[in-house]
Amino acid sequence: MIKTRLKEIITSVLNLKYKDIPDFLLNTPPGSIKCDFATNLPLAASKNLKVPAQKLAKEFAEELKKIPQIRDITVVGGFINFCVSDEFLYETISGIYCAGEKIYENPSNKVKRILIEFVSSNPTGPLHIGHARCAAIGDSLSHLHTALGFSVEKEYYVNDSGNQVEILKNSVEARINELKNIPSQFPENEYKGAYIYDIAREIIKRGETDIKKFAVDYIMDGTVRDLDSFRVVVDRYFYESSLKENTDKLLEEFAANAKSYESDGALWFGNKNQSEDEKDRVLRKRTGEYTYFATDIAYHKDKFARGYDELLNVWGADHHGYVGRIKAAARALGYDAEKLKIILYQLVSLKRGGKKVAMSTRSGEFVTLKEVVDEVGADAARFFLLMRAPDSPVEFDLEVAKKQTSENPVYYVQYAHARISSVFAEAKKRGVELKEEINWAILTEFAEKDLLKLIASFGDVLLLCRKDLSTHHITVFLIEAAKKMHNFYEKCRVINDDASMSNSRLALIKIAQKTIKLGLDILGVSAPERM
Repeated sequence: MIKTRLKEIITSVLNLKYKDIPDFLLNTPPGSIKCDFATNLPLAASKNLKVPAQKLAKEFAEELKKIPQIRDITVVGGFINFCVSDEFLYETISGIYCAGEKIYENPSNKVKRILIEFVSSNPTGPLHIGHARCAAIGDSLSHLHTALGFSVEKEYYVNDSGNQVEILKNSVEARINELKNIPSQFPENEYKGAYIYDIAREIIKRGETDIKKFAVDYIMDGTVRDLDSFRVVVDRYFYESSLKENTDKLLEEFAANAKSYESDGALWFGNKNQSEDEKDRVLRKRTGEYTYFATDIAYHKDKFARGYDELLNVWGADHHGYVGRIKAAARALGYDAEKLKIILYQLVSLKRGGKKVAMSTRSGEFVTLKEVVDEVGADAARFFLLMRAPDSPVEFDLEVAKKQTSENPVYYVQYAHARISSVFAEAKKRGVELKEEINWAILTEFAEKDLLKLIASFGDVLLLCRKDLSTHHITVFLIEAAKKMHNFYEKCRVINDDASMSNSRLALIKIAQKTIKLGLDILGVSAPERM
């Protein structure tokens, strides 16, 4: 965590002279700028200290010269560029090498329990590629928080009540009648996929009478299988139908606390003046049916009551307007709505043969998660779906995902991992073993230090993922790590006549391999030994 350590050192030194140094950025500049890091600290502190940024930059630069971990300081306008000392780099790498993956755990995190709810699609059809993106985001976030030392549980909310499930039931019933040659009228907005016929045939074969329950169970069985093939294991499936009693009590509580009111025969949540929501919302329709909003509030009340320190929801971007109202409901119930963090993800467009693939659940013209995994594999599917931040759309090129060349980013990264394994296999053949005593300071070549600096920043990447609630930073890191690893391999002979150099380079590729593997593990992508 080289950036994190540097920020702590810089803040500590500057606070001796300038009080309350604000948070600041520490970025890796473009390759054209010959330094390790650039900081906007003068710009960040200018307003608080009431001193022009350029003047502050010069003053701060003089103070930073006192820090032994920093060298080659230059000022560019309101920015400061610098390099890290070799000693600091080697010390950081040595600490990571000795501590292993545990170094990324923050002991204070271990008391934090997090619940991540994701996918949660209506059980009205197979999971499609959009659901797959949600699954990849939620599952990788669970791996990330586990790596950082949090206690994580994964949950899928099954919307097995309401209008959509009624349409599913009616669609299946219509197909049963069709298969039995019974004249009937097809329901408006019916589900038309071939899977509806499959459900209908099974119901006829088994003589089932509860069409709705069988249809939901059939689809959920397929959902579990599809998620399993996608390497997603959910800890708990929470069914909306189990919330009837909870929702009754919730509405009684709202009425008792003047959080709801009756109007036009419906029951409304009346909290618009105290919340992020812009208007009142219906909780119970004139027909007596609960709205999705009412049961969602009951569900979130249940989640808050379980005592988690943080609740993460991964929702589609079309739920944007829903964020304010669910947080408003949490506040109305007396909960800390800041504990509820909602990640909105954009859609996925598929390309095959240069053409976009159309998707619509109702019409049945959609590409399922299973089809994508069968075609390109779980590794490529997960990696490609995690290459962009959730709030950015993803264009998934199926043809590129199948290529076994450097054009395919997941293949490129996995090959770097496998390449390192081949070096260790060759070392074993030659009787060369990695010894405990490692002379990091002997690694002075540009390709060596370039790789070392990137490895030293992996902990910072994990913290950035935690801050942004997005693991796309890891895919970016892994592609860069593979690039630097391949460059090192081409420029530096690992096993050579210099025993000390061979040992140090073996240690370098060992820590590089472990870092790449941990990154792939968090993404849910395999790290093969051979390719």
